[in-house]
Amino acid sequence: MSIISKGTDFIFKNLSFVIIIILVVIIFLQRACSPDPIPDIYDPTVVTISKKDYELLLHKKEIKWKTETFYVKGDPIPGETIYTEVPQDIDTNAIIKDYFAKRPYSETVQIKPDTINYGTVTVTDTVHKNRLLGRRYDFNLTIPEVHELIVVKELPKRQLYIGGGLNFDKVNLINSVYGGMLLKTKKDHIYGLNIGLSTNLETVTPYIGGSMYWKIRWKRETSAYGTLNKKAAQLVLDNM
Repeated sequence: MSIISKGTDFIFKNLSFVIIIILVVIIFLQRACSPDPIPDIYDPTVVTISKKDYELLLHKKEIKWKTETFYVKGDPIPGETIYTEVPQDIDTNAIIKDYFAKRPYSETVQIKPDTINYGTVTVTDTVHKNRLLGRRYDFNLTIPEVHELIVVKELPKRQLYIGGGLNFDKVNLINSVYGGMLLKTKKDHIYGLNIGLSTNLETVTPYIGGSMYWKIRWKRETSAYGTLNKKAAQLVLDNM
């Protein structure tokens, strides 16, 4: 019998096994060699809180303006006394009247550290007997109160699983026993590696195998998932 005939007989006897290998190779080549890989529908918005990244589910920010009016009494600022030459011709009564008069001086200044006007402060000084008798600060402020809600959840992580299993049939009872590991990536791709023993009557054969899985995402299911997240976040907001 020729080598070609032996190869053909092997293929026909193991046809299902050969088909599975061919399909696995085709899927792997399509995923690995595609010039434009299919983008994932799941594309979360990431926020950083305390140096840790989270997926943002809901961000709501509300600013309320609260008006407050109050005054603060201030102490006059002492200054250096500067004497000038006294004219020879003076009206003593006019000088005395002016000396005892009280003269208030006020100035209003806007508090505007940036593009937002936060109100005004009015400074009032009263002069009496050539001295500052008192000082008053009148504040008229519009104070912003920021109410901000951020609802987040942890980002997907790589996960490693370890385990094993048994296969049964009518002839050998326990057909095979195996152990293995599964690696789940952040994009929900799963890669597996397993090592085991298969039994065929009195023959025990060791084997090693691998597997690959990709999560099937439907647009409707993904949209519903996002809607559920928003509803859950809104429920948290409504109960605060």
